[in-house]
Amino acid sequence: MPQLRYTTFDGTVHTHELKPGTTRIGRTPDNDLQIDELAVSGCHCELRCRDGTILVKDLDSMGGTYVDGVPIIEQQIRAGQSLSLGTFLVLILDSANGPAVGSFSRTDLRSVPLADGSYSCLRHPSTRAIFQCNECFDLACDECVDHSQNKVGLKEAVCRSCNAKCERIDWSGLTMGKKEALVSLLPPPAQKALDFWQRRRAKPKS
Repeated sequence: MPQLRYTTFDGTVHTHELKPGTTRIGRTPDNDLQIDELAVSGCHCELRCRDGTILVKDLDSMGGTYVDGVPIIEQQIRAGQSLSLGTFLVLILDSANGPAVGSFSRTDLRSVPLADGSYSCLRHPSTRAIFQCNECFDLACDECVDHSQNKVGLKEAVCRSCNAKCERIDWSGLTMGKKEALVSLLPPPAQKALDFWQRRRAKPKS
């Protein structure tokens, strides 16, 4: 049976075997697979396994669901591909043979929270990430991106994982805690929705 492999921000690697039927994934305990990470919505997505195929469906999540960095609503996925729940990475593996041929190369890579409230490069856990890929959400330091010139002659960073453009991360608010630093990595629509939810929760009940 295929497996899901992911690493939580405490550095723990988790493996979950997909069984025939539907597996609902989300942050709350009423899901079939609970992933208690801020980037993951309460009910984020579901995977349906049947006759050797896996179908992933987004459940109107805040951060979106992505297959190999591409946003999806509903799509078939196979062993060797990556599934991103917002900025949280999950790998699809073939349990019989380990990672499939052509599998995503970041199986053992992870970003970790640093003491100043920022997050590390995926490949250098003691170095602050200063770039985030717009497509696959790879977090990288300056050494882990390629630099090229755009059409107007300006230098820009390019992701080595998917060749998409990377944006520089603004860590200017380093008085923020680890939770706030993680929120800053979410896509803008997810940040706005989370801010609305927090303000609504903090509003006194009448």
